[in-house]
Amino acid sequence: EVIDAIRQHLGNANPMVRAAAVQLAGCLAGFVGASGIRALLADQTPAVLAVLHAEFAKTREPTVAKRISAGQVIDSQPSQGQSQPVQSGQSQPSQQAKTIEDLVPRPDLTGPVSSVIPKLGDANWKVRKEALDELGGLLEKTGRRMALDAGCAGDLFQALKARFPDTNRNLAVQALELAGGTAAALGKRNNNRLAMLPVLPPAMATLADNKPQVRQAALKCLDGLASVLSPAAFWGPAAAALTASDSPNLRRDLLIWLTERVLSVDGDVEDDTSQGALLD
Repeated sequence: EVIDAIRQHLGNANPMVRAAAVQLAGCLAGFVGASGIRALLADQTPAVLAVLHAEFAKTREPTVAKRISAGQVIDSQPSQGQSQPVQSGQSQPSQQAKTIEDLVPRPDLTGPVSSVIPKLGDANWKVRKEALDELGGLLEKTGRRMALDAGCAGDLFQALKARFPDTNRNLAVQALELAGGTAAALGKRNNNRLAMLPVLPPAMATLADNKPQVRQAALKCLDGLASVLSPAAFWGPAAAALTASDSPNLRRDLLIWLTERVLSVDGDVEDDTSQGALLD
């Protein structure tokens, strides 16, 4: 799907969209290797292929992890009574695994957040605004760190997602920013990442909005989600959004965001798409 979107936008009339498609192809080459992407895009014109080859030349080929046999692992272990030397500047594995993310507890806001969620769907926009303000206040009071149980997290992201097309566009901006802020506040080590996946398609679709402040809020939302989710979680929704929309704003902003933001995510987040989540 991503290759189809790249192929489609390489021929776009907007030079910024074409340039972003070339950059995205280069980024993919960093994952799977330039030779594989060249083969998939071999049907392009010579001029386009020349631009692509120049982009691939900037791309670092992916490294392949060295396989180690079980015997090598056993042989490499220190014998009983021996200690493994620690080089200067290195820490023990147990110390390396411990980060601020792991050590600082996150306050459980399941109770107060659960009481706010029903108000997000109220028919009165003032009540919806009050609920969004209350959620923002909770985030600020806890230093933008929180924990939620699975049910509450799922309900919250569904309720925030429902506000993205709100007729009051100021509330849509607020909901988008809160969705990204909530994801970041839950952190990479939380167990609620599946609850965040359904937010991706509508957040990307909002990049087609005519109001710049709404599109900017959508990008902030995606930034927050990218700080928690694995890069693989974004490719499918992005390809679908690029294929379904004719909006030049969406195509430009999403392609640029993918190339600049998704690939900068730390690689220690597991592939959320492998857990069988449905994007609804």
